[in-house]
Amino acid sequence: MRVGIFIMPNNSDEGMLEDLCLKSIKKNSIDHCIEEYIQCCLDNLPDEEKNIKISKAKVLAFLATKNPLVNSLGVAAKNGYWNLKDDCFDEIKEFINKLVAI
Repeated sequence: MRVGIFIMPNNSDEGMLEDLCLKSIKKNSIDHCIEEYIQCCLDNLPDEEKNIKISKAKVLAFLATKNPLVNSLGVAAKNGYWNLKDDCFDEIKEFINKLVAI
């Protein structure tokens, strides 16, 4: 068994798995709606409630538009909600392929 470390979202930028998945929908026409929705929510929240994980909120907003409704990145991937062929996933695919190569 081989072990490696991959720092999300792309082994160099700050972020999390949600940021990587969000990059895969940047070309999706609904992306700007999600951005506007989250910004509107932030603009109307009291200051003490604005400390949210924005990437997680954006993912949940995107997943809320899908049928069937899911709230899991993994289930969303299985359902084809993320564009796993997008080049934003190339680095993690390469990393995984190197780990499994014998």
